[in-house]
Amino acid sequence: MDHDTASRHYRALIDDHLRAPAPESAASLFIEPFRTALVVEGAEDSAIEGMLWAAWGPVVQAARRSRAAQRDLLDLLDAIRRRAPLTRDDGDRCVIWGDQVVLTDLPCFGAQLRETWDLDETGSEQQVNLNAFAARLTAAGIDFSRYAIWTLREHLEDTTPAADLGAVLAWLGHCGPTLAQLSLRPDPPPDRGPARVGPLGRAAGVDAGGFSRTRWAFWRGRLTELARGDGAVAEQARTALRHMPPLETTT
Repeated sequence: MDHDTASRHYRALIDDHLRAPAPESAASLFIEPFRTALVVEGAEDSAIEGMLWAAWGPVVQAARRSRAAQRDLLDLLDAIRRRAPLTRDDGDRCVIWGDQVVLTDLPCFGAQLRETWDLDETGSEQQVNLNAFAARLTAAGIDFSRYAIWTLREHLEDTTPAADLGAVLAWLGHCGPTLAQLSLRPDPPPDRGPARVGPLGRAAGVDAGGFSRTRWAFWRGRLTELARGDGAVAEQARTALRHMPPLETTT
């Protein structure tokens, strides 16, 4: 199946699934072209990768357009992940990018989401929708927590006040407890230094990137400051704080 044919197939599949959600049958229809390509056609890894890009694009775009669609999209992804790994006719599992099992590990899905991430302006409906989708994925065990770092840094650690906290609310509303647990880890990733922290965070003593107790406390403090004001941002900050407990109350 070439890229254009695959794109048409998966756009129609996602449209049909969202009109009448049936994740198990949709997962079968999603997987079957890959099975045919592997077993019947003996497709090379490069062809499988091209199909993956064509397949994930409609999923990401549907999530970008509509938050209402995201629950059904998550159910489809969960059904796909629970299926047995695809194998070639010699019994070998199909693996791309070194260790990504097709389709169990959702290979190329993260790359597709990343490619779409910066298309929209901060605060736009589409950008907030993608943040909500990444947050829902993370809460469901498909880790996009790095994207939470990007969003919280942009909105809470920059010297330019945020004009809208919708993306922050999306993360904390869908994934607050998960992010709190990440902030409690005793061994945060060592590969993100101070350059990955925004200027307000650095000024407040947040000296390492990633999640940490110090950074979580800074984010809560920043939201508390914003909540004291008037207007929509202050109201968003107050709502965000309700989804962001102090870490000492998190178990």
